[in-house]
Amino acid sequence: MDAPCETCGSVRCQRDKKFFIDLQNDFLTRTVIPCGARRDLLEKFKVPVDATITFQCTLMKMLTVFNCLVTNDANRTYFGFPGWKALANVYEMEAGERATFYLD
Repeated sequence: MDAPCETCGSVRCQRDKKFFIDLQNDFLTRTVIPCGARRDLLEKFKVPVDATITFQCTLMKMLTVFNCLVTNDANRTYFGFPGWKALANVYEMEAGERATFYLD
């Protein structure tokens, strides 16, 4: 079993350039990026960790593109977009499954 993070207490928090979410039944998920992946995500977009900003990023699979919003404040970073249902359909996922996002 994974040990909880000393900073945020989440077992989802690992320093391995990825984060995951569990898809909810309503597909209206907006998730907090675990602190282990937060710094890597912000570095990828050249955003200071303590900046208060909302910016757009893009997820791509084959010819399908999803525009996402990332909102950062001094203590947390949130990731989400209104198209979770479409993303789940492209990846053939259903509610309750885990989606893993790699930051490479």
